Amino acid sequence: IAKSNVEITLDLSETQGLVAISPASRYTSVFKDCKKLVSVVFPSSLTTIGSYAFYNCDGLRSITIPKTVKTIGTDAFYSCDALESVEIIGTETIGDSAFNSCKNLRNVYLKDVSTIGISAFRNCQSLQNVYLENIKTVGDYSFGSSSNGDYSENNKCLDTVTLKNITTIGRYAFGYAINLNLIKVE
Repeated sequence: IAKSNVEITLDLSETQGLVAISPASRYTSVFKDCKKLVSVVFPSSLTTIGSYAFYNCDGLRSITIPKTVKTIGTDAFYSCDALESVEIIGTETIGDSAFNSCKNLRNVYLKDVSTIGISAFRNCQSLQNVYLENIKTVGDYSFGSSSNGDYSENNKCLDTVTLKNITTIGRYAFGYAINLNLIKVE
């Protein structure tokens, strides 16, 4: 798959009994570095998207995560550069750096999530809108920019954040988001 010359849409929606996509490490992930993978539709039986599952799939534009997914592992979608929008409802844990460095990610909608890991959406330099509802823990450095001093036009991270029924917000959760214009607390 990683060496494909044509765009790939992976539709697993009709797959029976698939409960986990769970590589042992970033070196053994079957989908790692799949540059031509553009879309993934997961089956409703899926409960786990493991660490490094779609690591560096920078052509990935669309994912559909069913409400049955309880765990999204560390670095699961790290550096998926074409991904523009993420909607996750009912997941218990979004792992550390799960969507870190997705440079074209613009919109994040998270509802009924127990834990958003450390740096889960950090360094998503195009991130504009974040909606968080019924979240127990927003981890340290979850959103916002790196502190590497890049305050240029290329790092316009975060415009609007909406918070509704949030229990804990970690340190620097929205740190270095120099263009943050509005935080709505509902």
